[in-house]
Amino acid sequence: MGDSLHRAPSVSGTTWKFAGLEFFFWSSVVALEAFLVPYLTEIGLGSGAAGIVMSSIFLGGIVAAPLWGAFCDAGSRHRLVMLFSFAVGALAVLLIPVSGGRLIPVFALGLVYSATANAMPGILDSWIMHSRRSDAGIQYGLARGFGSAGFALGGLALGRLIDASSIGIMFPYYAIVVGLAAIMALRIARQSSPGDQEPEHEVPVHAVADRPVVSETPHFTGGAVRAMLSSVPYIVFLVLSLLIFIQLRAAITFLPLLIYESGGSSTQVGLSQTVAAGGEIPFMFASVLLLKWFRPRALLLFSMAMFVFRIGILGWISSPEGLVAAQALHGLSFGVFLPVSIHYIDRIAPRQYSTIFQTTATSVHFGIGSVIGSSLSGIIVAAIGLRAMYRLLAIPVIVATMGFAIFLAVDSRRVRQASQADRTVLSE
Repeated sequence: MGDSLHRAPSVSGTTWKFAGLEFFFWSSVVALEAFLVPYLTEIGLGSGAAGIVMSSIFLGGIVAAPLWGAFCDAGSRHRLVMLFSFAVGALAVLLIPVSGGRLIPVFALGLVYSATANAMPGILDSWIMHSRRSDAGIQYGLARGFGSAGFALGGLALGRLIDASSIGIMFPYYAIVVGLAAIMALRIARQSSPGDQEPEHEVPVHAVADRPVVSETPHFTGGAVRAMLSSVPYIVFLVLSLLIFIQLRAAITFLPLLIYESGGSSTQVGLSQTVAAGGEIPFMFASVLLLKWFRPRALLLFSMAMFVFRIGILGWISSPEGLVAAQALHGLSFGVFLPVSIHYIDRIAPRQYSTIFQTTATSVHFGIGSVIGSSLSGIIVAAIGLRAMYRLLAIPVIVATMGFAIFLAVDSRRVRQASQADRTVLSE
């Protein structure tokens, strides 16, 4: 009887509905992330312009995502926001081939997509976590794993479709798949509003494969800003990890062109997405065990070192098969980094500001990092060529990794000296 009190709740049927939503949503995302640059270069835009357009599909979300989040928190409107964003995002994507390949209209449509459909990952995460308060059987990690599977399988399926027809099929593909995501969203019951009474058996926030959350709605205040700016470990981590994410986005953005230049096909472009996304899944699920065996800072340093190899070898591989195989390193790098970084930030952040610390890091990594990485890499490719750009990417990653290692060594020494000083004072 006593053991049953500690037994994990059985998986709720709502988990599978969220899993379906995650699957189709991330299957739609891969269309633009993997094939928009090849499409833009095919219709006549240069690599610099293509990089600028790719930056637009992340730019709007930097501001829009937290605003959508505040709107959802005000009245449990996750489903409404998601359905509206899917509809507007699909319309913007379908208008891209109608724009005539002009930079400004395509950039504007990218901004619309960025501020709506592409701003939904955080809203989807929040919806799942909010629903877990009233349904202990909803498993975030399981549902999110289906999102990675959707990205992996969607890339492979779309690559085959493009090889069988034309690259323009990516636009109706996106509209159909995001429509299926909307149908899955409609099948999920609306959760109770924030004013409703929370159940007594609320799920622990550190459940297996879940990221840490807090119950309170986050607000940016002077105290929160001061806390972030005065946290040396947080600022050091944010700056150095941003440097890595800029290079990662550059590598991801122009990988399709590198595969084509090496003699590959659209199927192999899709397969590269499958290998990368599929490689994330086991490491994300295994993060709970890894964090039991190793300290978060050691795992972060390991994942940063893996980023050096994951990004650095691409410029030296001449075959499409080798480029596809190299994406397997995505699991050891990004697949370890993402869940561990969430735990690391949760440890160094003050309790009352933990959500602000987390959401700011997400905005910096996936918003600012993606915008700078996409636009800057496009300019560099136009100036020195594709393969030369790839051969430069590892240098900033090496600098960031060495910088983090030095900081950890200095910080550990400082903590030991402070602890030793405290023991000396007590003994006296």
